[in-house]
Amino acid sequence: MHKPYKISNANICYINKESNHCPPPPSSMMRNLAKSLETLLSNNSNNTEIFQQAAVKPQEALNCSGCKEQLRYMATHNTCKRSKGQHKTQRQQRKRRNQQQSY
Repeated sequence: MHKPYKISNANICYINKESNHCPPPPSSMMRNLAKSLETLLSNNSNNTEIFQQAAVKPQEALNCSGCKEQLRYMATHNTCKRSKGQHKTQRQQRKRRNQQQSY
């Protein structure tokens, strides 16, 4: 079973949507902050319960920064289309190429 790692004393803080930093953060970054957090936590959580436990502090930080979005668990599947054997073969090929280049 795997879950997101967090430092116990860590204070999470995101930039506020209403801030006037110079230069201002890209609007795409502010728009996608909740979505990227959702994806990160979902990918690192084994199930909904673990996600909900891990999302408490980031959700509080999002709320403090002015975001209204709620983090939701997205069931993820293994997106890797290669088998372990193919990864091993590619690693061996890279190793051979590097050895040949070093001569």
